[in-house]
Amino acid sequence: MNDTKDLPTRQEIEELILLEAELGKRQRALAIKYYQPNPIQDLFHKSDRLIRAFFGGNRSGKTTAGTCELVLHTTGDYPDWYPQDQRYFRPIRARVFATDFKKGVNEVITPALEKWFPQGSIKAKSKNNQGSYDKYWINHASGGVSVFDIMTYEQDNKVAEGWSGDFLWFDEPPPREHWIASKRGLIDFNGRAVFTLTPLREPWLFDEIYESKDPNVACFIADIRDNVSRKNKLTGQLEGLDPNAILNFEKSLTDEEKEVRLHGKFRHLAGLIYKEWDRSVHTKPRTIWKDGYPPSSWPRMMIIDPHDRLPFAIAWMAMDPTGDYYGYREAWLKDNTIMDVVRHMRDTERNADETIRVRLMDPNFGAKRYANSGYTVQDEFENAGKALGYPIRFTLANDDAVAGRHKVHQYLHYDKTKPVSLTNHPKLYLIDDLKEWIYQMEHYIWDEYKISDRDAKEKPKDTATHFPDVTRYGLLHRLSYAIPTINKPVNMYGT
Repeated sequence: MNDTKDLPTRQEIEELILLEAELGKRQRALAIKYYQPNPIQDLFHKSDRLIRAFFGGNRSGKTTAGTCELVLHTTGDYPDWYPQDQRYFRPIRARVFATDFKKGVNEVITPALEKWFPQGSIKAKSKNNQGSYDKYWINHASGGVSVFDIMTYEQDNKVAEGWSGDFLWFDEPPPREHWIASKRGLIDFNGRAVFTLTPLREPWLFDEIYESKDPNVACFIADIRDNVSRKNKLTGQLEGLDPNAILNFEKSLTDEEKEVRLHGKFRHLAGLIYKEWDRSVHTKPRTIWKDGYPPSSWPRMMIIDPHDRLPFAIAWMAMDPTGDYYGYREAWLKDNTIMDVVRHMRDTERNADETIRVRLMDPNFGAKRYANSGYTVQDEFENAGKALGYPIRFTLANDDAVAGRHKVHQYLHYDKTKPVSLTNHPKLYLIDDLKEWIYQMEHYIWDEYKISDRDAKEKPKDTATHFPDVTRYGLLHRLSYAIPTINKPVNMYGT
């Protein structure tokens, strides 16, 4: 006979169901009250920086973090864990940016706002002529009303001008023009800005935000597994992503896709041609040499990539006795004539009292013949040298792009699993003040690189190519290290 005296009664079961339903209703109506940030979201929310960027893989909690920041600031109703000195105790003006109205706003932003704004906190909202909600009025805890509008990157950046407010939120990567136009509006109130995005486009974010040295900027990188399933301490329920679902998603991705969609790595970096490049390893301070330049016994070469409308890229390289190459000088000359460029070369090299053993020129442009004079670009440079009393002779470089890139890969290579040492080090270095050369090596990417493509096109994108080109020209030519010998005079006795 079963003992049923401890089993709940029908009435108790019905009451429990009603309580759970009420709790669920309350959690949905006041979702923000039950928000428990994952570890990266927690760091993001508690940062005191005026500009914060949440770079993350898909489903790592980026949009949730941005939405909750907006909700907390516009309502003024903060959880205990939110830093006191980061709170707004008055109504604020804010602006939200999304990719477009059809998808970015209607399918992402609007549902997120509906989920996280507490019931009754939205005083009013209005739609634009596309039928999308683009302006909200929010009841603030102080008794006033906050207001924010929603804009998209498909709108002209001029529309963003003239705004003034306290808080900006960019969901997914914005064009730089939209950022600059809106950033000006934060000046009046020393306002804050947050970015939440998977870095699939807009490389400027890498240079100006991710690599920023500004103490007002903070970046947080989230992996998809930072948002893995965990128990909410307030509700006792599981939140986040199922590890098996992440694993299944991962199986469908290429290695390049994993870098961006799982780990939040910048897409343009995933498409880098010279993945071996590491600024901390492949650059050296100029102080490695006593006077800041290679010893005079090291053979030196100068390589130039000339253009009609683009800047002239000029690089100087030297080779040490072990065969290691050092890029030690650069010139990025804009709006200059050939005569101006040769004059710059002459003055620079004379001031350094150096001898250039080899001069190489881009063979494509160097062989171009001017119709009015009949001279090639190579001829024009050499003629300018004669006119300036500085005779120079150029050799057209080897333009085997595949072999050249292979050579650069070879010279950048070292075993990253082991410490850099005498027997494990790259054979190509750049002096760390060569700003343009380093920038282009770090932005040399495949053309039409799409994160969904299974095979990247074997053609570099036609930007940031000039110094990578002169680098491969120089390494393909290969200097020889020969120390001149001095023959001892023979005396009359032949000894």
